[in-house]
Amino acid sequence: MAYFNLLQCYSEYEIDTLDNELISITYSTSRFVEHTDEAIRQKFKDLTNESFLILRNFPCIICFENFKDFIAIAELQDVKLNEKNKTITAILKLISEKVEINPYIEETNKFLKICNLDELEKALNFDGWEKTRTHWAIKNSNLFEKLAPLDIFSNLEEIKENFPNQTIDLLNPTKNIGKLKAILNTNISIKITGTNTPKYIKDVPDFITRVIKINQIIDEKKENREVFYRGHGKFSYQLLPSLLREDPNGKGKAYLEGEHLLFRELLTMEPNSFSNDISGFDILTRMQHYGMPTRMLDISSNPLTALYFACENLKHDEDGEVVLISVKKNDICFFDSDKISCLTNLAKLTSNQKDQLSQYIINCQKNDLSKVILNESDLNEKVYEQYLHCILNEKPYFKPKIEIKDLKNTFCVKGRLNQERIIAQSGSFLIFGLDADAIPENGNDDFNVYRIRVKKVDKKPILDELDLLNINQRTVYPSIENSAKYIKNRLENFKI
Repeated sequence: MAYFNLLQCYSEYEIDTLDNELISITYSTSRFVEHTDEAIRQKFKDLTNESFLILRNFPCIICFENFKDFIAIAELQDVKLNEKNKTITAILKLISEKVEINPYIEETNKFLKICNLDELEKALNFDGWEKTRTHWAIKNSNLFEKLAPLDIFSNLEEIKENFPNQTIDLLNPTKNIGKLKAILNTNISIKITGTNTPKYIKDVPDFITRVIKINQIIDEKKENREVFYRGHGKFSYQLLPSLLREDPNGKGKAYLEGEHLLFRELLTMEPNSFSNDISGFDILTRMQHYGMPTRMLDISSNPLTALYFACENLKHDEDGEVVLISVKKNDICFFDSDKISCLTNLAKLTSNQKDQLSQYIINCQKNDLSKVILNESDLNEKVYEQYLHCILNEKPYFKPKIEIKDLKNTFCVKGRLNQERIIAQSGSFLIFGLDADAIPENGNDDFNVYRIRVKKVDKKPILDELDLLNINQRTVYPSIENSAKYIKNRLENFKI
């Protein structure tokens, strides 16, 4: 198996020219390993020097959305991670000509090639929405074998000689990685942290004891935090909403690409269901509980409700987990917060508009390190003006000042108790901003994370215990339909 890096941009203006004939491309960290197989994404979950050293063995193909501008092959020279701005920069050396791809115009010089774009997409292992997505992917395919029949680069065999180790095992590399000319010079800071396997519980009393103990540990820190709970049936799930999840088959963030369509189509088809919802947050909350992918993640103030969610789907062939998330009370937002309006209105932007807004912020901060706010001076940027228009439709008094870190951040939000299911589940939410990443497995300063595991064989007995406490399908998902299912199941199991 061979590998290659695919670095796609929106336009050539996003590429910076450096000294010594080098170029650089900067992405949001959330765009790194998009449209990449799950095993490789997990390999790069933690960005380290070692992982980037491995990538230098593989060729880089540089291209642009819908194959505009040019396509070229490069060597990866260096990688820089900016943890503050959540960006990752690739330093590259071009080793091929810049070839313009055009499927219609006849060839006029050696730099303009006629190419079947469908064949080029196949050669680059494109899938789903990938050709319209700015991202950095790692592909498990032999780039040179795939490109050879297309006859795009005149010296492809010579370029291939620069990558004698492109077939090393990326997932299990040898200690001697191979032809590395120098130690990678990055500004990545690596934090060494111990990893403790979460404790397993066997029953509800065991769970309650564990929850009380963790809350005592949190209280002893005297940081004035509130604890929320998240239960999911597979402990491998990340703390990331469905909208931002990668397709397990490498098709990227398909729901995110169509976020504005999901938002508007449901409002169009079911207007009466949303007639009492005032804000974008109210609308997304209701959409979330109808099963629509959103940038919100359900959490609860009730640990027993979270335990029910961790056990409810007995078809999951994996242990379940309850995640305890402690948040400083001063950092908790409410439904009418301006910060939350900024994040919920991202749902109204097209994928292209979100890409342009993200890239505009990256460019601003590259040119001005002190840039922390988007304000009146940015109104000449069309996409920022369009974004503000969405917010002003909801809040006419809103001033055009948005803190960049807030726009890209994740917040804990308490919603209005105006929906039956939110009341039943003691529900709150985590809402994820522009290009936001998953909350780290071990938590961070904003979100302290603790985990409790449930073995899959213990899920059914725990559900029976929760039923005795009136935590069941009927009470967690209140509706006539679920009440009927609950009564039916009890009769089938001789409990009536």
